[in-house]
Amino acid sequence: MVLGLSLLLSSSPAVLRAVRRYRRTNPKFDGVLKKARVKMPGAMGKPLRRSEPWRFKPPPPGP
Repeated sequence: MVLGLSLLLSSSPAVLRAVRRYRRTNPKFDGVLKKARVKMPGAMGKPLRRSEPWRFKPPPPGP
């Protein structure tokens, strides 16, 4: 599953934006992708690193 997602992320900017948005709102899914990113070889893990939720936009301020 993660390999297929990695291929989609590397080829489609729209999917990349959608996954970033989904990772911001779903911490469980974000955790799964973080664990998978560590286990994937370098070139295949790069798209997962690019999809990190706060890569360009800083997180909202805390309470």
